Amino acid sequence: RLGRLPRSRPRPGSSGRAIGPSGFDVEAFAKVELTVWPSYALGGGKGTKAAAANLAKDQVSWYSNTFKGWTGSGGNGAAMRIQPHVWAARDLDDLSTYLPDVIRNSICTHGSPIGILGAVLHSLAVAHAVARGELPTPEEVLAQVQAAEAIPDMMRKDPEVGEIWIGLWEREAGRPFEEVWADAVIQAREAVGVALEWALADEPNYHSMLERLGLFRPTTRGSGVLTAVAAMGLLWQEPRVGEAMKAAARAVGSDTDTIATMAGAIAGAFTSDVPDVELLDQEMLIREASRFAFLAIGEGRHGHQYPDLLHWSSPRTQADVLMEGSEGLEVIGLGHASPTESDPIPGPQKEFLWQWVTLDFGQSLLVKRRRDLQTIPRSDATVRKTGRAGGDPRSGGESNMTLLEHNENKTPVSDRHPHDRNGERQQSSVSPNPKPLDRGVELGVVLDWLSDGRIVDDSSLGYVVRRVARDGTPDQLAILMGTLRERLRR
Repeated sequence: RLGRLPRSRPRPGSSGRAIGPSGFDVEAFAKVELTVWPSYALGGGKGTKAAAANLAKDQVSWYSNTFKGWTGSGGNGAAMRIQPHVWAARDLDDLSTYLPDVIRNSICTHGSPIGILGAVLHSLAVAHAVARGELPTPEEVLAQVQAAEAIPDMMRKDPEVGEIWIGLWEREAGRPFEEVWADAVIQAREAVGVALEWALADEPNYHSMLERLGLFRPTTRGSGVLTAVAAMGLLWQEPRVGEAMKAAARAVGSDTDTIATMAGAIAGAFTSDVPDVELLDQEMLIREASRFAFLAIGEGRHGHQYPDLLHWSSPRTQADVLMEGSEGLEVIGLGHASPTESDPIPGPQKEFLWQWVTLDFGQSLLVKRRRDLQTIPRSDATVRKTGRAGGDPRSGGESNMTLLEHNENKTPVSDRHPHDRNGERQQSSVSPNPKPLDRGVELGVVLDWLSDGRIVDDSSLGYVVRRVARDGTPDQLAILMGTLRERLRR
């Protein structure tokens, strides 16, 4: 039910890996997942690609990702990747358990209220289906649209979103954010009316509904709001989930894969149907679905083990993601990879190839690579073992241990994920008891990372202070603060 072919935009898996017992690690998602994604993207939207390229810059944070045209990025790339936030939410009747993370996820790449509202509406539809086991009625969807009018208030209460992102947005757009949001809500309400009209017709016609919504026009084909509504309209016309997704896939000229996966995510919550073919990465999808279910009932399972962001450097080009490590191929940021095709596929540019690989946690990627792979630096290979558990930037666990601690604290067999095969340790294994505090950090590494360029960035300063305050000793924190005061005053 969660499956789909690898396609253009960051998949739900990229969001899901960053969700753990403490919630959504938006920093790891933005700086690792989104900057690595272009190397295996197959046709992503211009706005999402521009956002990912900008996030690769050291001084760009997820809440300050401004680039040419960013306030008009209203595609559906955010809407189709936010489903894991709903699946892992502990109380779907409490919007605060998942909507703030849906918004944070969305604004990493999408600046238009159309794109953000599309993600919000899709998450509300999925939440209704999961919580009540049924498809939202048109009246309930209209109520969700009305409830979305209050989203700007929720956004302003989030420190980074309200105090920084919205301020940047309003200076760039020259209009109050609430004003443009209200226009998007009106568009959503009108789109629901169109979808309902065609659903109630004597002979419902999905193709005609798409035409009326403008989803065959290049300028609106990928609209976040319109595709979210189209997914609902499709299910109102065709409640059989398999037939609905086939109808979406056949509507060539519309955003076929997006609407199909959004409709599948909603209907998958209440149908007993299963696909009649084996899906790509099916075992990983089932295992991740189980992990989200555990998170939803308060039984924590970590996501992916990300690199420590103090050491992380985003790939310089798309072809620099696949490298040669000491144990074989490595997709930087995502870990060890095994080739699934003997010969890489030549690309149109002679110096680049495309290669199918399977990551250790089961995801298949078609990765752009160089003919002669670079060797992953020893420091990067070490950092990969001392990173942060997805969704858990604040807790103990394995997130920020030194290499010595990592080697001495392997996860015991009894704590492995219940769906691990043959006792193999998976990325989503349960962490043992939290490690003791005051275990120390490498203060020299921290100070080296805080270069002159980063010291003027409040996000970088906050990250460093939080890391040392959490993981370091009181003496190390005092040294850091003294050093910061001296360098800032100078």
